[in-house]
Amino acid sequence: MTNIKEAYPTLSIALDDLYKRGYTTDFNLYQKSHSTKAFRELESNEFEIVEHHRFDGMTNVADESVLYVIETNSGIKGTLIDAYGVDASPELAQIIRGMNFARQ
Repeated sequence: MTNIKEAYPTLSIALDDLYKRGYTTDFNLYQKSHSTKAFRELESNEFEIVEHHRFDGMTNVADESVLYVIETNSGIKGTLIDAYGVDASPELAQIIRGMNFARQ
């Protein structure tokens, strides 16, 4: 469904590489406050998930996460991280469901 360009060994390596590729906005901060410009002025369908990466907690299931690589119609590029499984955020899942997924 989404474009996975590279398998990253860790979340921190992925974030570092994506930052270098221009994905500098931390949408996690936007999601938590709902008061910043990106989430206040844009509807979820104005966001496109261009990649996603899943990380398994090798020693601790609490380390399991999904990294979404996102671009907006207005050119904002950034990342959004959520846990998966029982620790996933229902509110964030609802936001993600409203986003567009890039086609390969």
